[in-house]
Amino acid sequence: MKKVLCGMMILVIILSMAGCSTRLSGTYKTEEETFLFVSYYQTYTFDGDEVTVKTFAAGTKVLEFTGTYKIDGDEITITYAENEDTGEALAAGTYAFSKSGKTITIGETEMTKQ
Repeated sequence: MKKVLCGMMILVIILSMAGCSTRLSGTYKTEEETFLFVSYYQTYTFDGDEVTVKTFAAGTKVLEFTGTYKIDGDEITITYAENEDTGEALAAGTYAFSKSGKTITIGETEMTKQ
């Protein structure tokens, strides 16, 4: 009986720990905006703990950065790797995070799942 109870407690602990971490999957896109007659938008593609951020202008990809992310409650921390072509990386940071249906918000940027 003690072994069954101990096993059940371990299972409850493991399941509760799994629920603490939020994972995203798929591609989310910002609304398309226009600046100086050129439309632009960004996509964030999540796979496991990795994220790829792409910026498009006039329908053509102009920037791409990859990194990792971690969601903790209502915050997301994103750390970017160096771009192989330019040697540059976007600044790592922690931002407010929320998810509602097919929409996520990172900082003040709202995106919809594609």
